[in-house]
Amino acid sequence: MKPQFEYYLESAGIHCKYAKGKPYIEGGEFHEYDEILLFIDGTARFLSNGITHDLRPGDMMVIPKGQFHQLVVDNAEEYTRCVLGFIRDDEIRPLAESVMTEIAIITPPEPQIPSAFARLLEAMESKASDTDKLLFARATLIELLFERRYDQDPAQIRAAASTSPVQRALTYIDTHYAEPLTLESIAQALYISPSTLSHRFRKEQNMSVYRYLSKKRLFAVRQCVAGGYALTDAARMCGFNDYAGFFRMYKKYYGNAPSQSQIHNNPLPADAFLRGE
Repeated sequence: MKPQFEYYLESAGIHCKYAKGKPYIEGGEFHEYDEILLFIDGTARFLSNGITHDLRPGDMMVIPKGQFHQLVVDNAEEYTRCVLGFIRDDEIRPLAESVMTEIAIITPPEPQIPSAFARLLEAMESKASDTDKLLFARATLIELLFERRYDQDPAQIRAAASTSPVQRALTYIDTHYAEPLTLESIAQALYISPSTLSHRFRKEQNMSVYRYLSKKRLFAVRQCVAGGYALTDAARMCGFNDYAGFFRMYKKYYGNAPSQSQIHNNPLPADAFLRGE
C-alpha cells in the first residue's frame, strides 16, 4: 500500500514531509541527519535503546543523528506524521548541538509546537514556490529548536538505564560491531542462551539480532567513508570481511550500489532509506 497522501520537499540540508499511510521502510534505522517528528494520528509504538512508548496524537520525537530507532505501526492506513530532517550546517549547528543530544519524546508538547507544525503544513499546501516553502520549513525548524532549547521543564520521555539482556545486547553490538560477531558469541558474552537472546530481542526490538548488527555496520561504513576512508577499507573496518556480501547488503538496504562519491555527495539523499518514517 502506498501512502494515501504525501507532501515532500528537500534541499541539500533539509527535508520536510507530511504523509499518511504506510512508512517507506519498516524496521529500525540509523539516520545520518537529525530529525524532529510529530505524530499526528494512528496507532504506533516508538522503540529505541531504552525507550518503549505507545505514541499518542501530538507526541513529538527528537531523534539525533546516529541514534537507532523504529516506529512500529499497527494501522498503516491511519499513520499520519510530519517530519523535519536536517543537516547541522554552520548557521544552526550551535543551536542544534544544544538540543539534539539524545532521543526524547515530548508528550504532550507545549501548544506552540503543534501550532508550528500546523503553520508548516499550511505552507506546504499553499501555492508558494518550493523555494519559499523550504525557507519556511527552515524557519520552522529553527523555531522548534529554539523552543526545545529554552523549554525549562519539558514533559518528556528519555532513555532509561536498563540491565535487561536486550539493552545489554544493543550496547555490546554498538561497541563490538567491527568484530566477527554471531548470535552465539553475543549471547555467550552476556551469559545467556542464544535462543533466549534471539526471542527477547525480536520481541522487544521487532527485528532479529542479525538485522540490527547489519544496519549498525552499514551505518558505520557510511560514517567512515564520509570521514575520508576508502570504501573497501571502511567495509573491512566495520566488520564486513566479504566485500561481495557487503555490496549485496548495502544495495538491499539503501536501494543503490555503494560508491565513494555517492556517500560523499549525498549526505541527505532523497531515497527510500531516508524517507523511512
